[in-house]
Amino acid sequence: RNGTIVTEDSHDDADPALEASRAHARELSAQGIDVDAAVRLLQRAFAELKKG
Repeated sequence: RNGTIVTEDSHDDADPALEASRAHARELSAQGIDVDAAVRLLQRAFAELKKG
């Protein structure tokens, strides 16, 4: 799909990799892990590494 937002409900032509990452994110949030915060933390760490 070009430019369409895929919601949790539309599994008809879902990308398996996307589904896997969604499932993983759900699993992490079920364990009380804030996925977005973790991603931001990683991005900040990579930025620091690049700067040297």
